Amino acid sequence: MIKGIYLLIVVNLSILPCFAQQNPKCNCSDNFEALYKSIEENYVGFNEKVTALNRKSYQHIKDSIAVAVRSNRDYDCYLALKKYVAFFNDPHLIIGIMPPKDTVLRNHLKSIFQTFEKISFNEDSLRKYLSSHQIDEIEGIWRQDGGNIELAIFKNKSDNRDYVGITLKADDIFWTPGQVKLEIKVHGKEYTSKFYKRDHYPEYTVVEISKNKLVLEKIGIFSKVFPANSSFHATESLAQISYKKLSDSCSLLTIPTFLISLKKTIDSVIKYNINEIESSKYLIIDLRNNGGGHAMSFSEIIPLIYTNPIRKDGLKVKASKDNIDLYKETLSNDDFSSDDKIVFQKIIDKMEKNIGKVIQVTKGGSDTFPEVKAYPKRIGIIINRQTVSAAELFLLQAKQSSKVTIFGSNSRGALDYTEIGHIRILPCTYLAYTCPMGMPDHLVTPYIDNIGIAPDVPINKGVEDWIGYVKKYLETEKK
Repeated sequence: MIKGIYLLIVVNLSILPCFAQQNPKCNCSDNFEALYKSIEENYVGFNEKVTALNRKSYQHIKDSIAVAVRSNRDYDCYLALKKYVAFFNDPHLIIGIMPPKDTVLRNHLKSIFQTFEKISFNEDSLRKYLSSHQIDEIEGIWRQDGGNIELAIFKNKSDNRDYVGITLKADDIFWTPGQVKLEIKVHGKEYTSKFYKRDHYPEYTVVEISKNKLVLEKIGIFSKVFPANSSFHATESLAQISYKKLSDSCSLLTIPTFLISLKKTIDSVIKYNINEIESSKYLIIDLRNNGGGHAMSFSEIIPLIYTNPIRKDGLKVKASKDNIDLYKETLSNDDFSSDDKIVFQKIIDKMEKNIGKVIQVTKGGSDTFPEVKAYPKRIGIIINRQTVSAAELFLLQAKQSSKVTIFGSNSRGALDYTEIGHIRILPCTYLAYTCPMGMPDHLVTPYIDNIGIAPDVPINKGVEDWIGYVKKYLETEKK
């Protein structure tokens, strides 16, 4: 029996509301009404977020936005919708846009985004400057690990910044080459930054730099690709599900996602290498940048790390028509087994009898396995601020094993309200949002949104090779 189900699919949306007001379905007032009604009806955390203590504040924000959106257009409409969603401070409750197929809408979006700051540059001259011996360590061309963002960072002093990062590669809708993607400010030996997301909305974050790695907390990791750096560690790539034998005694599993669509890949990598894994004294599991997915995707890993019964929460869901429809979609999803679908059908049946209520659909309990594996004897799990969601659920289960030590930095903190299902569409059909419909009953799982899970062994900023650090720690640790 599945004790607590997470259908979690984290969608990394860029945010932009009702451009092209000539389309009646993109009227800002209509979309705001559709958004708040959906959240009030479907969001499982609504009654925990809106209480007797803050209900007047919620109503005030809602009323003020309702007035503003009567005249808001374009980017101002975005800011209004963003303000409403921000009230809930839930990293799983987000609003964004999918690039429209309609040519007129695409061109309109492009015309809006082209108004944001742009710095004219000549790439040959830029590369010549970056090839000089007088540049600072942070200057250069940087590429996001596992992503498609490429930035040129160089000095550009103003009241608000000391360095600027401009886009070199563009998507032809949201960004054009030369537009300012990143602003960096120096505070002694520390850096802070303003990173502009795909919709050009800023995310303020801390910057850590160590030779060829630039870490933007909550954004991602960037590797310097120009000027060439001889210390670049190819083994540090975080983009693929993979297995590697590091030594006679140590193995490495790199798992950057738990998406249910990739469960078969994860399972196959483990099964193909199971003899080596179970003959290695030490196992490192690299979960950096793991954006979550589904608990079922790590089912083959749990027996490898198991020592004690693993306590798990039950699941509560908001029983609404829209949420029931999302659960019904799992019944035709080939990524789930027939046994899984039997459980889903029971959940649907219970929801249909309790419309409008938050109900308990699975009970908590504990999972046990017939044996404790002799090897791996010790397991190190590496995390960072981009380890999120279902990956954090895995961490909470893994921490219950006496074999496991967690290394790195705090995880992101996005697990209080789950069961995303998939994106939902507003009347303006390229405007989409996610809305959690389920949550653990939090008898075992702590509330960690926007806080995260702390590592047992923090890895300091100056450490470049995290895998090498963990390997050495495990091999020299006295147990």
